[in-house]
Amino acid sequence: MLAAYGFVAAFAYGTVMNLAGWPFMDSLASTVAFDPHDGLGGNLARFLAYCLATSLGWDLGRAVVTVVLTLALGPTLLKALRRATRRAAFESPVTFEPGRSAAPSHPTIAPRSPRTRCVTPDVNQPTGPRSPTKLGRSEIR
Repeated sequence: MLAAYGFVAAFAYGTVMNLAGWPFMDSLASTVAFDPHDGLGGNLARFLAYCLATSLGWDLGRAVVTVVLTLALGPTLLKALRRATRRAAFESPVTFEPGRSAAPSHPTIAPRSPRTRCVTPDVNQPTGPRSPTKLGRSEIR
């Protein structure tokens, strides 16, 4: 069912993309261009001819690739998504434990411990044996 939806959706996407440019074609340059003076039936026939002439190959290729990928990768992907849903326990009820106080209305910043300090490595000091390719010019001689 998902592959059939992908097949139809690929053609729907191509149709929407065709609608983006078809009304702006010059009607004098082509017989498949939009004609504001023609009725709905005539313009639909022109649009169908435009779709068949310009993008049927692209739309059919997109639809076939979508179906093949959906049939090849779909079961594995759906299995992984179902497993992730079970492990995440999205359907478990939310419960609140009684006796817990709410968060303070004004958050406080805890003082830093005197033992806490930020240490950054000194990039100028070598950390291990240096290879000849890492030596500077004065060290090679």
